[in-house]
Amino acid sequence: MSWLGGEFEGRLRDDLLLIVGNLVDNALEATGDGEWVELLVRQHAVAGNAHDHLSPSRGLVEIRVTDSGPGVSPETAQQIFAAGFSTKQTQGSDRRGLGLALVRQACRRWGGNVEVDTAERTVFTAYIPAPAPAEAAAAPAEASL
Repeated sequence: MSWLGGEFEGRLRDDLLLIVGNLVDNALEATGDGEWVELLVRQHAVAGNAHDHLSPSRGLVEIRVTDSGPGVSPETAQQIFAAGFSTKQTQGSDRRGLGLALVRQACRRWGGNVEVDTAERTVFTAYIPAPAPAEAAAAPAEASL
């Protein structure tokens, strides 16, 4: 189930869309017939403490994309977020190797991060600090993707 508890505006909205779009696009390119891609987007409320310079209640948006494709080697996982690095073999194209670099840049712009786990499946997870979901928000509804 995917859920976001509020509306996002401006640059934050654009960055969230950039992150989801690039991660899902890469996963779809990595999979073939009979394989799958899973997207999870959710917002967590994180309680602050008295010494926290942020507001007493803040949030964290988690974006996780998992696929059943061939995976990323541990060696490649160390380089995958560098601008210009690509695992795709496309001759004559200088437009490869930018998506994950842009994802990392968007995450860091907000004080977040993105990581890849290659232990069982390829799982990209991005975390972005964002306003907490409203206390009065209704229970999350099923998202159709």
